[in-house]
Formats: sequence, C-alpha cells, structure tokens
Amino acid sequence: MKILIVGAFGYGNLGDNAIRDIELELFSEFGEVAWDSPPMDMKKVNSSDVLILGGGGIIYDANPHKLPGEISLINVNNYCGYAEKFLEKDKPVIIFCVGEQGIQTYEAKKRYRDIMNRATIVSTRSIADTEILYSIGVQREIITAADPAIMFSPARYNVDLTSRRVCCVATSGFKGINMCQTAMTFSKRDDTKTRGKFGIGWWSKSARDFVDFVADKADIVISGRFHGGILTFAAGKPAVLLWGQNSRFKNAKLAREYKWDFVTDVVDHNITLMLDKIFSNYDEVLRNVYDIRQKMRQKVRNLIEEIATELHWERRGGQNDN
Repeated sequence: MKILIVGAFGYGNLGDNAIRDIELELFSEFGEVAWDSPPMDMKKVNSSDVLILGGGGIIYDANPHKLPGEISLINVNNYCGYAEKFLEKDKPVIIFCVGEQGIQTYEAKKRYRDIMNRATIVSTRSIADTEILYSIGVQREIITAADPAIMFSPARYNVDLTSRRVCCVATSGFKGINMCQTAMTFSKRDDTKTRGKFGIGWWSKSARDFVDFVADKADIVISGRFHGGILTFAAGKPAVLLWGQNSRFKNAKLAREYKWDFVTDVVDHNITLMLDKIFSNYDEVLRNVYDIRQKMRQKVRNLIEEIATELHWERRGGQNDN
C-alpha cells in the first residue's frame, strides 16, 4: 500500500510542516508513505494507491494572507488537481482534517464540492469548517475531527511553578515585538510572584522540538499563530491565543469549539489580565488543557480508525498511540 499525503508542506510554515511530520508517522503504520506539495509530482501521484489530502487550512480561494477580498484560484487548482487525478483512476481520496479560510467564487465552490462528494471520506478540523463545507453544497457525511498536529507527544513533561517562563511564538515584525514587550512588562510588575522569571523566545525550529521545549520549560505560551496554540496544547500547557490578520478566524474557531477563554487582540492590558487569570488558577487551567488535548486526540484517533476500516487497512506493526 502506497499512501501519498499532500498539503502545504515544505514552504517554511511550522504548522504545515508539523502536520506533515505527524501524518508520516500516523500513516506509516499502514503502508509506505510519501508526501508532496504543489507543484504536483506526477511520479508520486501515479505510483500511489491512496491520497490523503490535508490537513491544514488548504480550502480557500480568498487568499487569507493577502488583501481582504483578493481572489485567486491557484490554491483551488493546486489541491483539487491532486484529488481529480486520483478520482480519474478510481483511487481512494481521503480529505483529512482540513480547514477552510474563505470560499467565495462559484468555480471554487463547485470544484471543492465535486471532489468532496466523490471522496471516500471527508473530514475537517472544526465544527465551523464542517458547517461551511455543507453550506457550499457538500452532500455527504463530513467527519469533524481536529488538527492532526495535536498528536505530537512530548518527550518529557515538567511543571515547575517556581520558575515560570513565557515562550512567545511570534509571527513577524511589529506583532512579535509587541508580544515580547507585553510579556516583559508583565514580568517586571511588583505585584506578581513571577517578577523577573520570564524567558522570552522566538521559535523557528521543528514542531517536535517546540513541543518538547514547551512541555519541559514553559508554563504559558503567547502565540500569534494557530499552530502555536495547537502545539502548546499538545505539550499539555496553556496558550494565550492572539487575534491577527492570518490567525483571527482560526483561533476564534478553536476557542469557540473547546470553550477556551484566552483569546485576545495584541493589546497589553488584555494579555496581562489573561496571564493573571491563568497563573491565579493554574492547576484548573492545566486540567482544562488536558481535557481539550484528550478530546482533540481522540477525534483524530477515531478518524484514522474509520479510514482504516473503510479501506480495509491492517497495521504493519504495533499500534501507535501517539
């Protein structure tokens, strides 16, 4: 069995590369796994038996990283193209834990709708994403799972409240500077026991290194990125999620679905209030994080079991309970 996973991999985005790395692990239990990202590698496509399309926020035509309302079918052509090649040859297509970031044109709605109605299994990473796919005319069951990056497990877990630190996962430019300044301001306040005990860091290493670092060294992550939050939950620690141009709707979906209160704009006062609230109820917050993590992981596990059952896959070795 040759499995091809396809997403926005290899372009330098920590979250997308995290999805790639964990999917390579999860699906290697069932067969030989390769990955690809646009432009399409026809050799990989032709030699593969099954397409895993996603995860990640790859469903859009209104480019979330450009000007509001800017429309492009490049993304639609890229990812629908993979699915269409497999469907032409009657090969299974699994839409895996995808996120939607804006579908506006008739052409995009039609092509996404067509491949999803013909796919073997369709799944999203949130209830909001599922609702949007139904709204464009997908007429089959859509499984609401979670972002697969939640499946990372830390090598070591440590809670040391005598040495609290904040790891800032910044985007770039002003937002990142503002995040660091906010945390530093909080750490210098006279009315907090955490005075002078904050380490401020930028992160550009691998997702697994990030999860290991947060689980062992950090107590809170302030993240301007969606996957900064997901990977922090995977590490078993709380995250203050910031609203930004690229992460606003993704972070809002995550917070709403799992009733996570710590989402705010890049405003010093709001972040300070949230840090206060988390530290004053840290044990309770940790339990909440654990519950969120377990719910998300179970959804992904259940989805993989359903895929394996539908395609009559058998594990090649022992079960991976990542």
